[in-house]
Amino acid sequence: MIVHNEIEVYPVDVEEAIYMLPGISELQVFGFPDPNKGQEVAIWIKLKEDSQLSLESIATHVQEQLPVEKYPKYYKFVSEFPMTGSGKVQKFRMTGRCKMINSNDYKTLSPKELFHWMEENKNFCLIDTLMGDHFRRIHLPNATNACVFEVTFIDQVKAMTEDKDAEIVLYGSSTRSMDASKAAEKLAQQGYGHINVLRGGIEAWRSAGLALEGEAVDEPDNPQTLLKLEDPMFRTQIRKVNLIIQLQPKFLRLHILAKVCEPLIFKDSLKNVPEWGI
Repeated sequence: MIVHNEIEVYPVDVEEAIYMLPGISELQVFGFPDPNKGQEVAIWIKLKEDSQLSLESIATHVQEQLPVEKYPKYYKFVSEFPMTGSGKVQKFRMTGRCKMINSNDYKTLSPKELFHWMEENKNFCLIDTLMGDHFRRIHLPNATNACVFEVTFIDQVKAMTEDKDAEIVLYGSSTRSMDASKAAEKLAQQGYGHINVLRGGIEAWRSAGLALEGEAVDEPDNPQTLLKLEDPMFRTQIRKVNLIIQLQPKFLRLHILAKVCEPLIFKDSLKNVPEWGI
């Protein structure tokens, strides 16, 4: 049992909520010491090999299934759990390795919550983590752009704010992509302490009927301004991605390409994508 703010949280309740998701192999829920709240709920997760789940999508699902007092604060993907010689999980070692979990420490916001922040003129830095061309086509009001897949991502964020206590809100394309959660992880490792991720990204924002900006904002039924394979802009994106993945083994390249460009092409088949020098 975990005691959070004097409220009893049973790990089995959290486990049952997460096991509802396909793609979960195993998980461990445990209490993590907190000087103010007694304990926080932490989770280590092993995914199945073909799983497409992200930390962001798991957190969104859990918050839809559990009351707020049972929300886990820490999520981490692992390949194995620390075990005894007899095959028992050593949760005390997982608790002791808290700094490893801190890199994934961020909160999530619903579109409605973020909209209220905007209405209240709350002081925060809103960052679009997608590619620059995608940002120019469509983005949230007052957002700035720092692509998480560029090597200069951290430098771009530092140019926006060097204050590690600044409130930062990140967003990506949808719950299917990992761009915003990956950006949150990188910023947490740099010491930023107030990181928020918009649940569902641009797709959820638009589904909520909220305004967007950009060159392609009026395109109907096209929440992610998808690019066709024959579109010249798509080819430009491929060249940029090529710089990121050119050192990868060839058998991994199309897989990585699909992950990175998912907000641009997820409705298109990759079967006939030419390699264009990859």
